[in-house]
Amino acid sequence: MQKFLFIKFTIILSLYYASYAIIIGYAALFMQHKGFNNMEVGVFFACSAVSCIVMQFVSGSLLDQFLQFSSKILIQVASIIVLIFGLILFLSENRFTIFLCYIVIGSFMLVNSSLFNSLGMEYINADIHLNYSLARGFGSLSYALTSLVIGIIIKRYSVMSIFPAFFLAQGLMFLGLFILIPAKRNLLFQKSRDTDGSSCGFVHLFTKRPCFLFLLVSILLVYISYTAINNFHINIIESVGGGSPELGVSTSLAAMLELPAMALFVPVSKKVSYRHLLSISCVFFFLKAFLMLFSKNISGIYRSQCLQFFSYGLFVPASAYFINSVLPIQDKTKGQAALGIFTFGLSGLVSSVLSGVLLDHFTVRTMLALESGLAFIGMFGVIVACHLLASGKDI
Repeated sequence: MQKFLFIKFTIILSLYYASYAIIIGYAALFMQHKGFNNMEVGVFFACSAVSCIVMQFVSGSLLDQFLQFSSKILIQVASIIVLIFGLILFLSENRFTIFLCYIVIGSFMLVNSSLFNSLGMEYINADIHLNYSLARGFGSLSYALTSLVIGIIIKRYSVMSIFPAFFLAQGLMFLGLFILIPAKRNLLFQKSRDTDGSSCGFVHLFTKRPCFLFLLVSILLVYISYTAINNFHINIIESVGGGSPELGVSTSLAAMLELPAMALFVPVSKKVSYRHLLSISCVFFFLKAFLMLFSKNISGIYRSQCLQFFSYGLFVPASAYFINSVLPIQDKTKGQAALGIFTFGLSGLVSSVLSGVLLDHFTVRTMLALESGLAFIGMFGVIVACHLLASGKDI
């Protein structure tokens, strides 16, 4: 199983993030092209987030209760659904159909992001060597290059040109999953259940581990600004005189900086704890939003995007590894799903509605100012929660 595992996993993950960059990274631009306003775009992201929350609960419960399942199977099922609804979206001109299809696609793409985290942790927990952080870094590089190319293509042709590239990337990812053998979970999980009891539900998990819930709520506050910047980046770019080419450059610049951060994570984590790396990433989430607030031209936006190295570049591996390290084996999969609920789900819901309203009634600066404040509060919450969890204390 271990032979060429890293190469296979990296290629599949890179194809996923290429398709994600196309269909989600340019969602606001596509929907605006179809006549949707900022509030409606915000409602779309919010609905996708709500649907994502439900599916995160379902996927986490399935993986914990049925050991014959792996994250790979759920990713494949989600991919088939995404391809079907993507085809309908491409062919339809009806506003309601477009809206519904994009919600389904958006929610399943978000769920797959968490499932890839769980899939990577399944190998690690089964003592199968996989440098997940580096693989995820190549996924970010793929996102960056795809965003850059798609931005240029849209400028030259039209926003509808995203679909052939999306179908190709998503289809190849789906086919590639057949050559990836998941880690066997049965023996590992059965041993943990014999020792510690059966896996608990989400409500029980949060009740039993209030520090973990406090961490997730704090991450939620930090992540709201990140989600807003991503989902409405075209609005931020346009507020300083840019367009779709600048959107591609800005998005790709940030994503390319994630690769070196994730590549360095494993060696750095041997000297700096997961707890401290997660806290540092949240500090830079705040600094990035704060710097973007005071950016008056496209160069300022690019400079703030450079902080992606220390923010999202550290956050992705640090959050996955830290949660994996502080939860018992029977709760690890559900813990990764819970992280997805609070980041992709709840933060997407709150950020989308809040940002859509602020953009339609106020300005981009108002949106960034309010969400920078939330990130500042969440930053301190994450620092405190990480200390409590790492110390084995409860609230």
